[in-house]
Amino acid sequence: MILDKQALFSDKQDLAQTNATYYSTNSYDLGVGGTMPAHFGTAYHDPGTGNEVEVFVRVTETFTTAASGTLQVNLVMSANANLSSPTILTPGTAAMAVSALVAGYQFRTVCSIPHGTTARYFGIQYVIATGAMSAGKITAGFVVDQDDNYKGI
Repeated sequence: MILDKQALFSDKQDLAQTNATYYSTNSYDLGVGGTMPAHFGTAYHDPGTGNEVEVFVRVTETFTTAASGTLQVNLVMSANANLSSPTILTPGTAAMAVSALVAGYQFRTVCSIPHGTTARYFGIQYVIATGAMSAGKITAGFVVDQDDNYKGI
């Protein structure tokens, strides 16, 4: 598995939060399409073409909650670096019960970038439902050649 520090959305991001929607601390900037030097022609800005780029999401600290909470993870795109006004790229993960979110748990691929996507920024949306998390951290980012021996669903 190839994981680049510059391609991380969340690096042990603390999700000990109340039930709501949160976004990764980092967004991935693809730059502006059409900004290549003139002698190369106009760049076609579509990260969904070529080799598949997957999203890696791993629990780095076990989640706990007083209630029976859930966590859903979605890849989002936005025109803004802070991921405001995001568009969810489907499919995301199912809502996972907190009891399954132990350190080392790795979600199956959240989503790869679909063909025809032209947004500048990408990030992760975390949807916490049914209760507040009292602990829990996530590391997530773009990855190439994801391991097959993960603890996912």
